[in-house]
Amino acid sequence: MIKYRMVFAALFASAAIAGLCSNEAKAIRSMDNHLKDQAVPLLSLLAKMGEAYNCYFTVEAAWTNGEPANQMESYLIFLPQDKKDLRSTLEYLQQKVPNFTYIANSSNRRIFHIIDARLSKQEGYGLTHVLKSVRFSGLVRDLPDFINKQGATVGKAGMIDTRDASVQDFSTTVKVQGQNLQVRSLLSNYLPLEKRDRIIWIARTKLGKGEISQVQFRSVAIHAK
Repeated sequence: MIKYRMVFAALFASAAIAGLCSNEAKAIRSMDNHLKDQAVPLLSLLAKMGEAYNCYFTVEAAWTNGEPANQMESYLIFLPQDKKDLRSTLEYLQQKVPNFTYIANSSNRRIFHIIDARLSKQEGYGLTHVLKSVRFSGLVRDLPDFINKQGATVGKAGMIDTRDASVQDFSTTVKVQGQNLQVRSLLSNYLPLEKRDRIIWIARTKLGKGEISQVQFRSVAIHAK
């Protein structure tokens, strides 16, 4: 059964990406030329990809003792020169970035979840937790703490550096109501995407049983036309 679910997920991701690529065949041209000759942090590259292909990303980073909490998102990588669509670029990143994997959002084909593969073995991982009943209305930055009170190992993120404070979303409000909602979907599917940062949120989790996934919602940004 697990094997069939993995195959289905892979087919869904491919279909979602194919839909995007058909509409954005020339999108790679919008990548800034100055990125072609220098390595950039993964987070910056994802933001450029979001602009180029009109899609959005979430990032689930993992760390352990001796590693920075933002290791994955700050990993330096060169912009691929021969990748002409979103699918091939994501596959390139999967080959080049340690522990990089991704899945397509099951409800919105414009959202892709970038996940540190080590989290698949995380016991009690908060973002895969399913809440039986959810009713929330308020600031999105308070949503992680609300989820924590419902029994999931998720909480509001602290700041790694001063830049974290400058990109956090302190103003967006959301209304969430539903049954049997997975936390990953709960964090992603109720936000208005228009004018939003291409990186919707980042969750950083220390590897280990019972560790809290600290979620930071990114601020609203006006996209380049």
